[in-house]
Amino acid sequence: MEARKNPKKPDDPAEALRLAEERFESLIGLSSDWYWEQDDSYRFTVVTGSHLEASGVDAKRVLGTTRWDNDAVPVGDGGSWEKHKAVLKARRPFSDFVYKRLAANGEVHYFSVSGLPIFDGEGRFCGYRGVGKDITAARRADELLGLEHSITRRLAAGEGLPETMKGVIREICESQNWEVGRYFQLDEKTGGLRFVEAWSEPDPVLEEFLAASRKATFGPGVGLVGTAWQTGQPLWVPDLSKDSRAFLVKSTVRTGIRAAFLFPATSEGGTIGVMSFSSRAVREPEERLLQAVRVIGSQIGQFAQRKQAEGVLQ
Repeated sequence: MEARKNPKKPDDPAEALRLAEERFESLIGLSSDWYWEQDDSYRFTVVTGSHLEASGVDAKRVLGTTRWDNDAVPVGDGGSWEKHKAVLKARRPFSDFVYKRLAANGEVHYFSVSGLPIFDGEGRFCGYRGVGKDITAARRADELLGLEHSITRRLAAGEGLPETMKGVIREICESQNWEVGRYFQLDEKTGGLRFVEAWSEPDPVLEEFLAASRKATFGPGVGLVGTAWQTGQPLWVPDLSKDSRAFLVKSTVRTGIRAAFLFPATSEGGTIGVMSFSSRAVREPEERLLQAVRVIGSQIGQFAQRKQAEGVLQ
């Protein structure tokens, strides 16, 4: 049987280097990682990999910058870079260092990076090299599961409906980066949804927006709130100015609110209320959050229904 021949090695050093780089890029792609190098001032000199664009990383813009540029924030250590910088200054290797940054489309990405210091033949420090991975999906899954558990505990310990709902709204706003949140609940007497409670970042303009909301009521299919009520489905509007279902009243225009995210509070298969969140930044829909609020909406709806029943019995 004829022996298998080894592939012929290229005689041209440039061609050999090109083939080696192709093999390296293939390995990086298979592992969903990217490769990076930094100089002795920790500025990126090489950033390469097939998953950079999907991770919101523009390699050309990253070159010449440090990791703590580009609005990146460490996860842990109080959001400070000092501990990581101390590791670099000591020329120590590091692994699974996690940080986050906001991509151009408004999405938050989480990265895990590992690196080794580089020294020349005389032992002089030349920089770092290493690999990175986008861990956003796993991280977000853990965060949203934690949000579900946190809301469950809050509702279980809650007493009054308005106070508990305000705490829930605030938790969702602060953890998911929404500036203002409101809860509208079905009023059996009028047959419409009326304002119950809200929370917002401290801002006089947002307070004006909430003051207008307190007077609002919605029927089935009326506005975004009524649409979420009628469909019984979460609703995400990236830019209110481009959606005809949105009521762009003076208070909304003055605040500069652009994006809205709503989901129904459900109990026994029906919608009894709607949670509404707003942001002054255009925000594209996030499927993971849309899925998570189906569970959260059921938790809220069951709590609200129980409190309503208690009020009737009293």
